[in-house]
Amino acid sequence: MTFNQIDSQSPLLPPDFSAYVISPTDKVRPIYYEFNGGIDENLPWHSHLSVAYVGNESANLGSYSGSNSYNSASDINIICGIETGCPKNNNPDMDASDSLFFVDYSYIPSNLLALYGNPVIGSISSFGTPEFDLYRPYPFYQHIYQLKHNFYSNYNSAQIEWDKVSGMVMWGANYTFAKNLATGSSYNNQLVDPVNLRNDYNPVPYDRTQVFNIHYLIDLGKRYKGGHWMFSELANGWRISGISQVMSGFPLASENGNNFGFGYGGFANAVQVPNYDQANQQGQTNPCQAVYQIKPDKNGLTLCVNNLNPVVWLGTPDVQLMPTLVKGVSPKGGSHTHQFINPLAFGISQPGTNGTYRLPYLRGPAYMDHDVTLLKDFSVGEGKTLQLRMGAFNVFNHPLVSFNNQNNNNLNLGFQNGVVGQALTQSMLTHQDFGIADIKVGNRLAEVEAKFTF
Repeated sequence: MTFNQIDSQSPLLPPDFSAYVISPTDKVRPIYYEFNGGIDENLPWHSHLSVAYVGNESANLGSYSGSNSYNSASDINIICGIETGCPKNNNPDMDASDSLFFVDYSYIPSNLLALYGNPVIGSISSFGTPEFDLYRPYPFYQHIYQLKHNFYSNYNSAQIEWDKVSGMVMWGANYTFAKNLATGSSYNNQLVDPVNLRNDYNPVPYDRTQVFNIHYLIDLGKRYKGGHWMFSELANGWRISGISQVMSGFPLASENGNNFGFGYGGFANAVQVPNYDQANQQGQTNPCQAVYQIKPDKNGLTLCVNNLNPVVWLGTPDVQLMPTLVKGVSPKGGSHTHQFINPLAFGISQPGTNGTYRLPYLRGPAYMDHDVTLLKDFSVGEGKTLQLRMGAFNVFNHPLVSFNNQNNNNLNLGFQNGVVGQALTQSMLTHQDFGIADIKVGNRLAEVEAKFTF
């Protein structure tokens, strides 16, 4: 924020802002290690086989990715909530637990209370940015991003290549089986757990476990051996070239948000919570007991909530609320055609707990493409050549199944009438097509080209 921007702010309710800082103790530099090893062997048909291991490991990677873009693990102004390992929050207005579960509303200025409805805000579920920032280690700042060098990544792959560069048929084929993992591998810089990086160690968004490529050239040579010059010119000298690519799908969680938008939804019945700050209305317990039959807890309280909210569940706005994984149910695939994620494998955690930080590898649709070209050179005089080329891209006209970038509701794990501690059901889903790739893209493209060389 510039001085001119600061000067233009209202003194009554100035907006909170973010700052960017560096640490005097951050003295390490990124380190990159590369490991390669392979075996080469000549095979029949004048071909060559190469088998190799290719890997690398990176440490002390920075948290800055350009254009003032830091991931949430760079933020030194977070509220810890249920997490552990945060720097000590010395804000005198914050409870020693560094959790919004136990905040005192009396610290909220009267102008904020008036803005949000004096005298009762309700619960921490009603908090906005100004209220959150009052309880951060550095109040009135929203985020303080500090350049850090504690991120890491690694890449491991087995690579096989088979080439043949002579004869009527020539080719180059390669296959790679790989895994590319990194901390902070998020498409939007929002990490599941900004405190414990191991919980953010996932496949990078562009990871492809298996990749196969082949390119080839077939020289048909002299097929017509008669003496008629026209037939000889038309039938001989044709060549066929092509390239085919097949790749496994990318990791949907890393590409679309690790929790698929999970964190908000309604319950079939009210859910008991232990703290006043979590409850629907501060101090109003009768509806929970009389309407929802909430029984007194060990402290004699009958507090409850009707909706899932990450802040109410975790005591912080800085950690993503994750779904639980249902034992014995695979989150991969599903019962519908072209379904890549099974929503019935996810459940809702108890208040004060989080779900599974690192979801299994959930692959999206695979990629496949085949391109073929037919070409021939005609001699049309001394030093003059006419080349005819006919090509077809996606020659088999095979459409690719895909998710729609313009409408990603089918990757949003919203729900209604959920039950805490239990799995989601199909009827609970806000978007009934969750996990289903609902569009097809791609079509055959043909082109004809003539090139005259003189």
